[in-house]
Amino acid sequence: MILYRIYTEDKNSGLIRKILDKVLPAYTVLNGQGVWRSIPESGLVIEYMGQRNDRVIVERLCLEIKQLNQQECVIFTESEVKLFTV
Repeated sequence: MILYRIYTEDKNSGLIRKILDKVLPAYTVLNGQGVWRSIPESGLVIEYMGQRNDRVIVERLCLEIKQLNQQECVIFTESEVKLFTV
């Protein structure tokens, strides 16, 4: 499994969730504080657990969010994870 994380400004969060709902079966949104070029801002981290080939979907989501929020960039990371059930 791959854990994808999208880092973006906390702006238009309702519209971002609508975009995510159309594409992702499940996700988590974490609210926090970030800094961009020494300026503090509210931030969102969107977590999605998927497959390696979901990268194309995540890239497309980042572009949509970037355009919606008129941001210079939206960052995403991917990490391979192992799932354990208890």
